[in-house]
Amino acid sequence: MAKLSHFHDEQRERLDKSIRLSILASILFAVIFIRLFYVQVIQANQNIRLSRENGMQFSVQKAPRGLILDRNGIELARNRPSYSIGILPYKVKDRRAVIENLCRIRDG
Repeated sequence: MAKLSHFHDEQRERLDKSIRLSILASILFAVIFIRLFYVQVIQANQNIRLSRENGMQFSVQKAPRGLILDRNGIELARNRPSYSIGILPYKVKDRRAVIENLCRIRDG
């Protein structure tokens, strides 16, 4: 009879450990779910604003060098302004007009 009592004690101990582990796992999943809900639903407007502000920012930087001269003082290279134009094709409605305007600016 002592062996049977010992067997029931082991079963009860395993059951108690299983219940504690299940409760702990449930609490962890609940915390993760609540945090996920908070970030995606409650803070949605703030996260959308931050993602929109995280776009490209343009900055003009001047070249840090001057003229390049040879050993006799003759100019080999000099600075001159250079411009780049970037176009997002999906935002252009009339490509022909844009190309014509850019050519006029370049040639003018």
